[in-house]
Amino acid sequence: MRTNLLLKFIWMLCIPCAVWALDSEPLIETKRNVPDSDIFDPMIAPTRLTNPNINQEQQTKEETLWEYIGRNVTISTDYKKTKIVPLNHYKGPLKNITLASERAALYLPHIISEIEKRNLPIELALVPVVESGYRPDAMSPSGATGLWQLMAATGNRLELHQSKWYDGRRDIKASTQAALTYFEQLRERFHGDWKLIFAAYHSGERTIERAIERNLTEGLGVDFYSLRLPTLTEAYVPKLLALIEIVSNPKLYGVTLHTSQVETPFTGIDVGSGIDLNRVIAWAGMTSSDFDQLNPAFLKRLTIEGPSTEILVFPESAERVRASLSQIDSSVRYQPRIRRVAARETLSEISEQTGVSVKKIKQFNSLRTNHLRIGQRLLIPMPRVPKRINDDTLLKRLLTTEHVVKLNDTLWDLASYYKTTVKAIQGINGLSDTNSLAIGQKLILPTREINSSKVSHYIVQKNDTLWLISKRFGVTVQQIVSRNKLNQTKNIVPGQRLQLR
Repeated sequence: MRTNLLLKFIWMLCIPCAVWALDSEPLIETKRNVPDSDIFDPMIAPTRLTNPNINQEQQTKEETLWEYIGRNVTISTDYKKTKIVPLNHYKGPLKNITLASERAALYLPHIISEIEKRNLPIELALVPVVESGYRPDAMSPSGATGLWQLMAATGNRLELHQSKWYDGRRDIKASTQAALTYFEQLRERFHGDWKLIFAAYHSGERTIERAIERNLTEGLGVDFYSLRLPTLTEAYVPKLLALIEIVSNPKLYGVTLHTSQVETPFTGIDVGSGIDLNRVIAWAGMTSSDFDQLNPAFLKRLTIEGPSTEILVFPESAERVRASLSQIDSSVRYQPRIRRVAARETLSEISEQTGVSVKKIKQFNSLRTNHLRIGQRLLIPMPRVPKRINDDTLLKRLLTTEHVVKLNDTLWDLASYYKTTVKAIQGINGLSDTNSLAIGQKLILPTREINSSKVSHYIVQKNDTLWLISKRFGVTVQQIVSRNKLNQTKNIVPGQRLQLR
């Protein structure tokens, strides 16, 4: 333990000393005026979009964001103390850089803005080119996902919500905030040495620290090139440095970079939980593809309680979405409930207690089997809040004595609709907890109490007579005839509206 602490102390002393040695040498003038050092110093970083001779609006018109990145790089691209040869380290077709720059058009303005708010190197905007090709839904064989290719454990540590409904690692804004926070942590941990920081981002900080500790024990250097690291990590850092050089001089390497607008091309709107995002797509007039490019975190196009409920739309459609959102009734929102599985509890029992079919619970939670674990969290889709109904509709439901089961009917839904209980329907139809409903099945509905004194109107049903109606609602036949100017010799007909009081 003492040895490890001593090694870490020596390492912390070594890196600042190495930086001092570099800073003490005269800087080699380059066309980008980049210091010959891996250490990013915000005090000597180039001024960003504040040229005193050109106002900001004019400057943004004259250069693309990629040109802006190339002009403002601060990290040395030297490879083993010599100028890097990009084509030796950036493997693969250079057209992939062009394709990534096209996909980045939606995200680059926001990412650069967030990088500059934190005073981080502008080169971090190039990390998603190497990591994901700027595809927010990209997933590696190891499980890393999103623009920044964050692993699940890293996402948890950075407090990104992850479930089968929403994955914060794929959220454009949330994942960018998390990745930049991670880079800030690594910058402090590795004393601003960006080659070590990039290596740690790729393979984990403990991998790099163990390599440093091993080299200190053996009396070797602790810079990136002296460490024994995983093969992929040893290739990753030079590839990123090569990309920095290519973006700084795209014409030299025959690379075309897509022109990106300076203003962020999306607007965030909090739609709240329980919203079917297909509605938002319609409100916004967007294609499903465009919507998914901006909102890849919503895996089932439904917002739920817990994670972010902010969705991104194009600015020109933002007001339409807000207006439509303000007019919706609460009945259109799904209200999922979270339930923890108890010991020996089965899906059938949960279905009975919640009134949601086993099939729907399995679909809602992406379950392939009926097997449950104690303590497992299940999202139970609550039926939508019923709309307020008028007296005539309510009375019709209360008087209905039979129901033919339709697709997606549940006992809970039927009990709510017909103003009764699941137990009552089960009892009168001889159903047990394990019975499921079949399409076309006829269910007898139990008799429900009607507060006849509050019923002022009634819609005549099949087989009704004036005498039956009078007895049901506590009025006389003569009162019904008089109030409705009826001829007693003429039959009433189904659908006819009668005034009772």
